[in-house]
Amino acid sequence: MKKNSLSKLIGPEAEKLVFWFGLLVFTFSNFWINFAPILHRSVPFEVDDAYTLIAQSAQIETCFLQDCHALEDLRHQLHLDAAYEGQSSIRFREYKSTFLVYGPLYQVVYSLFHQAGLSWETAFNLVLLAGSILLSIASALFLVHFFGNAGTGLGLLLLSIYVPHGPGLSLMLPKTMALLIALFFWSWMLRKQKHVRLWALPAASLIMVLLHPMGQIYSILTLGLYILEYKRSQKVWPWRESILIYLTLIVIVLPFILGILVERPEMNVFSTEETGRQIGLLEGFVENARTVTSRVQNWITTFWPFSKGFLLLVPLTLVTFTQIYGFLQLSKVVREQVILYGGGLSVFLIASLFYYHPGYPGYIFENIWPLLAAMMCSIIGMSLWGWFKNYAPRLIQALSDLQILNTPNHPALWEGLLVVAILSLSMFQYFSYNFRNYIYTIEHRTNKGQVNLDISQVHTLLKLSLPSDDVLYTDEILMHFFFSNGALTRGAVFYPAIVGTEEEQLFVHKNSDLQFLVTWNPVTYLTKEFWPWEEGTSIQEHGSILTRTEEPLYLRFEDPVNLGSMQILVKTDKYQDGAQVLYIAEENAWILELKLEPNTERWYSVPVESQTFRGVLAITSSEDNAIQLMGIRVDPMSELLWPWDEGLLLSFDYAEDDAGPLIASFSTNELFPGNVGIKILIDTGSMILAQITH
Repeated sequence: MKKNSLSKLIGPEAEKLVFWFGLLVFTFSNFWINFAPILHRSVPFEVDDAYTLIAQSAQIETCFLQDCHALEDLRHQLHLDAAYEGQSSIRFREYKSTFLVYGPLYQVVYSLFHQAGLSWETAFNLVLLAGSILLSIASALFLVHFFGNAGTGLGLLLLSIYVPHGPGLSLMLPKTMALLIALFFWSWMLRKQKHVRLWALPAASLIMVLLHPMGQIYSILTLGLYILEYKRSQKVWPWRESILIYLTLIVIVLPFILGILVERPEMNVFSTEETGRQIGLLEGFVENARTVTSRVQNWITTFWPFSKGFLLLVPLTLVTFTQIYGFLQLSKVVREQVILYGGGLSVFLIASLFYYHPGYPGYIFENIWPLLAAMMCSIIGMSLWGWFKNYAPRLIQALSDLQILNTPNHPALWEGLLVVAILSLSMFQYFSYNFRNYIYTIEHRTNKGQVNLDISQVHTLLKLSLPSDDVLYTDEILMHFFFSNGALTRGAVFYPAIVGTEEEQLFVHKNSDLQFLVTWNPVTYLTKEFWPWEEGTSIQEHGSILTRTEEPLYLRFEDPVNLGSMQILVKTDKYQDGAQVLYIAEENAWILELKLEPNTERWYSVPVESQTFRGVLAITSSEDNAIQLMGIRVDPMSELLWPWDEGLLLSFDYAEDDAGPLIASFSTNELFPGNVGIKILIDTGSMILAQITH
C-alpha cells in the first residue's frame, strides 16, 4: 500500500471521520432508546416516576406554596403513626414525591412547555428526546479533549449500546440535566484553560443546584477542579476571586439554607422523616458496596466471554493495553487532566459508599459511574486506535508482499495477529451482550406500565365536585395524574397512607366531604405481575384486553344475563377484510363467529337470539394480539364500557404459568375494601372515576 494511501487510513482526516461516525451512532442510540418506547405508549415510560415529576411541575402553576386543599390534606395523612410494617416507607415515598422540592428549575422547564400549550406528557417526552441529544453532544465534547477524535469516536461506539443501571447518559431527568450542565462547563474549562471567567462558576453551580441535589456534588467537583487545575499556582488570591469562590460555596449549601429559611414550599431535600426500615452505617455501607461491586463486575465481564475464574485477566489485560497504547501516548498535561477529572469522580464514587439513600443502594455511584465508564471506554478506544496506527503499516506491508512467514519482523506480526484475535473475541462478547441488553431495555420501557389515563375523568371530577369535596385515591400514579391536571384544588385522601390506622374511620367512613373515588379499572389486573406498572406478559394494554388465539379470555356470568342484548366493543387493526374474527363460545355447546371490520373501533351485537344465560363464555380471535376488547355491555341503555354489578368475572390463564388464573371482577363492592356505596361515573381506559354514596 502506498504511503499516502496509508496516511489517509490512519491520518487526521480518518480520525475525524471516526469521531463523527461514533458521535452519530451514539446520538442515534441514545435517541432511539427513548423514542422507540414513546411510539407505542399513551403515557410516558417509567410511569410512576414520570407523573411524580409532572405533578411536582404542576405545583409551580397552581400550588407553589403547597397550601392547596389536596396537599394540606395529604400532609396530615403522611405524618400519622403507621399501622403495619412498610406503611412508613409508603408514606415517606409519597412525602418525597409530593412535597420535597428537589429540582425547581427542572419543574419550571416543564411548566414553560405546558404554558406554551403542550400536554404534560408531550412536554415530558420532548425534554426526554431533546435531552438525549444534548447529553450525547456534551459527553463527546468532554471526552474528545482527553482522548482525541479517534479515541472518542471508538469510545462512543462502545458506549452506544451500554445501558447502565439508572439514567446513564441517555435519560434526561433532573439529575442528568445537572450532569449536562457540568459536562458543558467542564468542556469549556478545558478549552479556555486559564481564561475561564470565574463569574461563570457560581452561575453554573446555581443552575446545577437548582436542578437536583446531585448538582451539589457536580458543583463541588467543579469548584475543586477549577482550583486545582487553574489556580493552584497562585499563592495569594485576589479579593474579587475570593468573593466568587465563597459565593460558589454558598450556592452549594443553598438547599440547606433554604431548608432552614423557607417553610413552604419544602426545600429541605435531606429530610429526616421516618423511612420505615432503618439502615445503620455499616449495613448501608455493605449494601452500597454490594451494588458497586456488582455493577463494576458486570461491566468488566461484558468484555470477556469466559468463566469468572479468568475475571482478573480482563482488567489486567485492559490496563496493560490501555497504558501502552492509550494513557502513555497522551501528553503530560492531558495525562494530568485525566488523572484530575477521573480521580475527582473516583473520590466521589468511594465517598458514595458511606451514603445510603433509603431504598436505593449505591445511589450516588449509579449517577457518577456512567461518566467514569465513558472515560474508560474512550481510553480503550484511543488504545485500539493507537495500536492500529502502530501495527497497520507493518501488517499491510507484509500482507501486500504475501511474506508473512518469511519477513524478518514476523514475530511482531504474529503478535499483532494474536492481539487482533483477542480483541475481536472481546469486542464480539461486549457488543453481543450489550446489544441484547439494549434491546431488552427498549422492550422493558415499551411494555412496562402500559396504561391509559383518561384526562376526561379529571375534567368530569372538576365539573361535578365542589372545592370542599374530598377524593379518595387508591394509588399514587392515579393521584399524581389527577394532581397534574387540576385536582390539587380538591381534597385528597391517599388510602395506602391511612389504611389500617385509627384515623381510617375519620378519613373515610365518617368523612362527609368524601364524595369521589379514583382507582384502577379491574382490566389492569389482567397482568402477570398483578400491578399494571410491573413488568410481565400482559393481555391488557392501554386499558383494553388483547384477545389471543390459543389462550382464551373467559367471561364468567355468575348472575343470569340476556345474551340477545349483549354488546362487545372491539378495536381492530389494518388487516384484509374477513381476516379478523372474534369467536364467542360456550364449552360443548355452540361457537359464534363475529366478523369484524378492519381498522375500526365499534360496538358489535352478539349474533344470538334473546336467551337467558348463566355460565362461562370463551373469547378468542383469529389473529393473535390483533384484536383489542374495549368493553362489554349486557344493558344496551348503559353508557359505561363494562357491566358493573352484573355478576361478570373476567379470567385468563397463562399456558406457561401454574400460578392460577388472573381475575378481574366488575363488582363495585370489590373496587374499594371500605364499606361505602359506589356509583361508577366513568370507566374508560385503565382507571375508574366513581361517586361515593354514604
